[in-house]
Amino acid sequence: QYASAVSLEVVDVADASAVWTFAKGWILSEEGGIRWAVNIAKFIAIVIAFYVIAFLVGKAVRKATGAATMSQLLRDFINTMVRRLIVFIGLLVGISAMGIPVAPLVAMITAAGLVIGLALQGTLSNFASGLLLLFYRPFDIGDAIDASGTAGVVDAMNLMSTRIRTWDNKVMIVPNNNI
Repeated sequence: QYASAVSLEVVDVADASAVWTFAKGWILSEEGGIRWAVNIAKFIAIVIAFYVIAFLVGKAVRKATGAATMSQLLRDFINTMVRRLIVFIGLLVGISAMGIPVAPLVAMITAAGLVIGLALQGTLSNFASGLLLLFYRPFDIGDAIDASGTAGVVDAMNLMSTRIRTWDNKVMIVPNNNI
């Protein structure tokens, strides 16, 4: 009933030739298939262009941060975040080029981020502690530390936890919030 109320054309779906004629007419019309094909081509071209830009900017950021005195983890974090941000902006620009309004999508992402942030407070606390460890650099990979009752050499670090190889060659994963 909804389709017949909003549609100006009535198509008998039992008649295959009528359905084919209607579909062919929609595909070849300027407001139907051709418009969507052009929009999808624009989207793909924009996303690919932004992906290439993200790759090139990522190489430039890696080169720029290589000269700075910062930990390898912070370099990798900055490089990854810059690349992901550029690709995300490219997706939003591509969606906008298709004619889909972006403002409701951004509002939805923001609201979802708030809900997820409230649900994952402990994990975000580890994440924030990881960021502080990256910026203040109290230790780096290969340093001997005693953190949260675990003593050993820092084997690896990420934004959520630090992997410490103890003196008896055990691998312990300590949340950054505890460090």
